[in-house]
Amino acid sequence: MLRIWLSFAQEMLLQRDALFYWIPVFIAAGIGIFFSLSFEPSIFSLTFCAVLGMGLWAVGLFFDTVVRSIIWAVALIFARFVVAGLRTHMVHAPTLGYRYYGEIEGRVIGIDRSASGALRITLDQVQLGKISKPRTPARIRLSLHGPPPEREPSIGDKLLTKGSVVPPQSPAEPGGFDFRRHAYFQGLGGVGYTRKAVELQNSDITPLPLWFAKLRGTLSSRIEAELSQPVAGFAAAIMTGDRSGLQPSLVKDLRRTNLAHLLAISGLHMGLLVSVILLAARTICLLLPVFFTRLYAKKIAAFVALCTAAVYLGLSGGSISTQRAFVMVAVMLVAVLFDRRAISLRSVALAAAILLLLRPEALFSPGFQMSFAATTALVVAFLWWKDSAFQSRRKVVNWGLGVFLSSFVAGIATAPYAAYHFNLFSHVSLPANMLSVPLMGILVMPCAVLSFVLMPFGLEAFGLFGVRLGLEWIAKVALYFSGFSNATSEIVTPQPWVLPVLSLSVLVLFVWRGRFKWVSLVGICCVLIGWSTTQRPALLIDQDAALVGILTKEGRALSKERGASFIAEVWGQNDGLLLNRDEAFGLWQSGNITVKRHWSKKPTVDQCTAHKRKFTLHDFAT
Repeated sequence: MLRIWLSFAQEMLLQRDALFYWIPVFIAAGIGIFFSLSFEPSIFSLTFCAVLGMGLWAVGLFFDTVVRSIIWAVALIFARFVVAGLRTHMVHAPTLGYRYYGEIEGRVIGIDRSASGALRITLDQVQLGKISKPRTPARIRLSLHGPPPEREPSIGDKLLTKGSVVPPQSPAEPGGFDFRRHAYFQGLGGVGYTRKAVELQNSDITPLPLWFAKLRGTLSSRIEAELSQPVAGFAAAIMTGDRSGLQPSLVKDLRRTNLAHLLAISGLHMGLLVSVILLAARTICLLLPVFFTRLYAKKIAAFVALCTAAVYLGLSGGSISTQRAFVMVAVMLVAVLFDRRAISLRSVALAAAILLLLRPEALFSPGFQMSFAATTALVVAFLWWKDSAFQSRRKVVNWGLGVFLSSFVAGIATAPYAAYHFNLFSHVSLPANMLSVPLMGILVMPCAVLSFVLMPFGLEAFGLFGVRLGLEWIAKVALYFSGFSNATSEIVTPQPWVLPVLSLSVLVLFVWRGRFKWVSLVGICCVLIGWSTTQRPALLIDQDAALVGILTKEGRALSKERGASFIAEVWGQNDGLLLNRDEAFGLWQSGNITVKRHWSKKPTVDQCTAHKRKFTLHDFAT
């Protein structure tokens, strides 16, 4: 036993310079434990955990490095457990408890589009008929399916209509994406639609919190006025974060070619913007005699770029992906100001820790996971490449190798997360990204910055000309590669443990120092075996008992030809055997499967029976 402890202590001593990398890992562990609970911890429980965490931290001061690291890791888990609990209590807002139909009134604070392409409005200051104020949601989201309004809605407008609002939907199946939790942290207490006419009233006063959103709408209108579709909506999305003008066909092509990350204002856009501002600001500083010293030029350019990134954060709407990108860029620029290495695994770990402290729920978002997976992999790969023998004396060759390496590494790093969350693996990701991403940095983003600079003078058309050329090329690349019959493969959703084990194993492989790192290969093998042997539920029933799905070799047979379309699509995607609705209903009919309903509203155990085989709610996930 003593020999084992000494071996472990020796391994831990090798990690002294790398212990900081594990801080976000233990933060994530505390957050994961909190959200995996089936009950809501009380304030007393959170207080007890906080006291226990501080006590463990104090106790760790009296031990050596090895024991102290273990104790502080446990203390960090308790601390982030408490932070996640406090965040949950802080964002609490009323949620609609039943289906409502009637008059809807509110102030427009967000505009985008649903998956079907319908205009979607987010409202605050909500009034729902005679529902009392304490029971009225603080925010609701409404899809407009009725007659188009006389003018386009804008931020700050008062909206009045009649429609249907329901509570946020629970997961389509056990362990699936929990939209209800996602809506809770967004403050959405209800979602719905209207097929009636919408009345809009102008608001002359724009509150300060909505000023950036109002400005974003104005800039989007000017951008779309200069360009034609589908480039107009594409340009507005990457420049201001406004997706209301995006065409569904373009979004589909981008997803099939793994280019949809270009739509989200994240690390790529923020990084390219900051790079352009850094280069321009440093060039201007060096041209002025007073700033000719390289030290001042570098730091002043970093400060200007940091301020620009902060403005861009507010302008783009401040989504989780944009906040994540801003934190990482801010860490890099502050490191430059204090003469530290700008790009390192330490800066990535610090950015992850800060974001998880501010937004614990971001841990479960695909954007957070894919962004940090790609960033970590790129930092590791380029640090290796920098010291390798593959460097060439020719800058053009190095640039080409860098483009290939970044596209390849980022694609490999994000592929498991994209397959897990979106059940899709793109076979054309590498060539599509290599033909598109460099153009974003060379042409689109510099021209976008130029158009913003010229916009106050009404000359934004000069910058948007380059934006149009670049985005037209990217749209054509996406259309070309998505047209291949084997462009994508549908992937089955694995068990929930697969992704955490894979992430931890890969992190150990790249970060751990010592012989223990090769144990991570065992974890990776377990993930591959677990994913390849995933067993999907043979029977699924939606929460209203309106739709039944039975898994067959050809796909999931559905009991109804219409209705519950979103749930049916989610089931098919998670099975990795997505069928259109007619084919799924045809399987049900061809198998001569019927379901006898012996209940008035919802089924109980042993009340669901299928011919040829008996299925019960007790035997299968529902």
